[in-house]
Amino acid sequence: MNVLAFDTATRATTVALVNAAGEALVARDDPDPGQRPAHTTRLMTLIDELLTAGGGWAAVDTIAVGTGPGTFT
Repeated sequence: MNVLAFDTATRATTVALVNAAGEALVARDDPDPGQRPAHTTRLMTLIDELLTAGGGWAAVDTIAVGTGPGTFT
């Protein structure tokens, strides 16, 4: 089973695509100190980058989402 996972509960925007063997493609955006998180502008871009590298939406069996707490969950 291939899992697309993402989390925006912290300052970082994180996305992973994990296959049944446990191999993962990971993308992360960490704001610079003093900067606001960029979840709204980075999340879909990071998902698109991983799906392009990992076989597209056809490669996704399940989606996992971090639920927070956080300001963008």
